[in-house]
Amino acid sequence: MMTGHYATALVAKAEKRDMPLWLLLILSQFTDFLFNLLSLLGIEPIVDSDGPLGFFVEMTYSHDIVPFLFQVSIIALIIQLAYKRKDFTLWAIIMVSFHLILDIFSGFKHHILGPNTLSYTFGNYITNPVSAFVIELIVTAACLLYFMYANRRDGVRYSKTKYALLSITLILPIVLSIVVVTM
Repeated sequence: MMTGHYATALVAKAEKRDMPLWLLLILSQFTDFLFNLLSLLGIEPIVDSDGPLGFFVEMTYSHDIVPFLFQVSIIALIIQLAYKRKDFTLWAIIMVSFHLILDIFSGFKHHILGPNTLSYTFGNYITNPVSAFVIELIVTAACLLYFMYANRRDGVRYSKTKYALLSITLILPIVLSIVVVTM
């Protein structure tokens, strides 16, 4: 999942308006930021493959359950120390956890701890990338619609232009990915 993770930050922002959006965006993509860093360091390399995406990656340290539990604990500690607010810490845990929950349905295979352990995801990026991107499209649209609903509910005003730009920014990359994968 790509922009779908970012879209979840909108739901959190709608429910926790005083939490900084930049922080929610970072939390929503933390495991992917960690993966990118580990990939650059050669720890979780991207490998060419004959699969539909043309590459494969084993995300042992950034996306597997055991390292994730360590990551979320550290993040919770940092947020609690920085903000001294249990509600912010809870939302941080929710945002980071929701990333892995979404990856169950739309992402690569992730395991308990390494490729020789039980997988907890469908691995749709490899087995059925179109369905993975459609799932991401549905999640993203649902997050956008909830954000719009919550703003209306709470009297927060956004122009139709801002909503349109936000929707295009989040949805267009997914639609383009579907087009590329089906070519």
